Amino acid sequence: MNIRLMKTPQYDRAIKILREEGVFIIPPKIEEDKAKYPPIEDLTHRIDALINRGRDLEGARVLVTAGATVEHIDPVRVITNPSSGLMGILVARMATKVGVGRPIIQRLGDLERGRRSTWERISRSTIAPTLRDSTPGDISLVLPHRVVSNILEAISRLDVIYPGLASPQTLIYAPEIKYYGVVVEVGKNMETSVEGIYVASDGAGLSRGINIAATTGVLAARGIVSPL
Repeated sequence: MNIRLMKTPQYDRAIKILREEGVFIIPPKIEEDKAKYPPIEDLTHRIDALINRGRDLEGARVLVTAGATVEHIDPVRVITNPSSGLMGILVARMATKVGVGRPIIQRLGDLERGRRSTWERISRSTIAPTLRDSTPGDISLVLPHRVVSNILEAISRLDVIYPGLASPQTLIYAPEIKYYGVVVEVGKNMETSVEGIYVASDGAGLSRGINIAATTGVLAARGIVSPL
């Protein structure tokens, strides 16, 4: 298809009418400034999503990050890993199969019982959701079984330290979503350009993992106590 035709108001009106009639539109592949026939793999994936999976979480949005992570030791050296990002790609594909577009929220008790959460059940809980822009559902439809099992195990272990964490009314959001701020200019002890103001952990924009986050905390603590 000519890409200029695809951008016309007439094309938009035709697509809108078809969608209003319940027609499922598979968009073309945009390549070399041309609208091309979608790859067979994409066609089969979308058809499977429509026919076999349904639209349980229509209207939700999910952000999936994938690939290797990099932790800076200093401006030259880094700690990284050989992750290919394949799991993230598979999670994203499964997310599209259930029609998601926002984070999924689920009560821990519902997850353990193998049922999706609803706003009605969540409203009866003593814990109120802080993120209302989410869709009740079942995170096990999106996350791999091993990841869900690890989440449940982690909550169970942490409940020993923080009693009540494993309450059936505990709310879980998935996938995990992080926003990284700009990197703050700091000295060797994490002190900012404002004397006496220190930043640490992800707040400094220097960390993407718990190890480096903890390290920056130690550095900031040393800087704070050094003048004492």
